[in-house]
Amino acid sequence: MAEGGEVIKVCDECGAAVYPDHIERGTAGMVDKKLLCPICYRDHLKQFNNEKDEADEPIALVDETEMTFETAEKSEPKTKITAFADDSVFGQLMDHDESKYQRPLNNSGRGAIRCRTFHTKLTDAALSYMDSIINEWIEKNPQIEVKHASSTIGMFESKQHQEPHLIVTVFY
Repeated sequence: MAEGGEVIKVCDECGAAVYPDHIERGTAGMVDKKLLCPICYRDHLKQFNNEKDEADEPIALVDETEMTFETAEKSEPKTKITAFADDSVFGQLMDHDESKYQRPLNNSGRGAIRCRTFHTKLTDAALSYMDSIINEWIEKNPQIEVKHASSTIGMFESKQHQEPHLIVTVFY
């Protein structure tokens, strides 16, 4: 027992002192019904992680099916990003209904009246998809004259974590 009435236990491996704050901080703990001091506990975790790494099989990052040059040439690239709703539902979700604005567009080449913001993850496929979305939007709206565009990178919250996104604002 220590001076403040603190109960000090000993490591079952080496006999070193194990204080209650070691256990509270997670630097010491019970392993296989044995109390381990911070040093023995760390050594056990290292050994456990090494055994675990050796037992794990490597993960294949690419499809390992055989592909020859001829089959690669014939197959069309598959889009990795898909939209889950048609344009009408997507438009309602994104609230980009142009009919609610009454001020006419300024097609003189001077001054922006409205803006539209697009965002995407920072991957090649996602950037390519965002390009096509912006181009389709401009194509579907011939009355729009793009006056200015700006871009920045910022954090967007997803369901489980934050991830960086490219944010593009088109002024028209």
